[in-house]
Amino acid sequence: MGKQGPNFRHFRERITRERKRRGWSQAEVARRLTAMGIDSIYNTTVAKLESGEREIKLDEAVALARLYEAPLDALVGLQSKTERDLDYLMDALYDAVSLCRTDVDRHARALGDRMADIPPEYQQRDALDGLVGDVRGHLASAGNGLDELVEHFLEYAEQSVKQQVAAERQKKNRDKA
Repeated sequence: MGKQGPNFRHFRERITRERKRRGWSQAEVARRLTAMGIDSIYNTTVAKLESGEREIKLDEAVALARLYEAPLDALVGLQSKTERDLDYLMDALYDAVSLCRTDVDRHARALGDRMADIPPEYQQRDALDGLVGDVRGHLASAGNGLDELVEHFLEYAEQSVKQQVAAERQKKNRDKA
């Protein structure tokens, strides 16, 4: 393999850091990438990508960016400063919030469903039901916080569209003059 530039080194360090931050093994990353449709990814492949022993393919890099919910340019260490980049980052954050919101609802339902399976004769059912209720209440609070984030994104998107329309009008006026 040829000499690795700073972008590749940054990429390797960042994907390793992202994996460890989530507490995932290299095998777990390989499993998730395979589930995303990336073929021939094994834990040894992930290890070689992280160590720099193997070049990464574009579809693998894109899949890792999606998996870690990070823009590809951030994974390779590029700084993004334009409005378009901010829009991309806001979209990525919105996607993460949406996934979290869906997961919160799903987990709250699952807890309720599983609690309903506990037989009434279980001696500590009432205490367990109270604990499950508390956790479901916390999940509902988290869901409310996520809903507030969604409202922020909607406001941002509306403002962004207004700015784009104003910029287009200015350009048309300049073109006419």
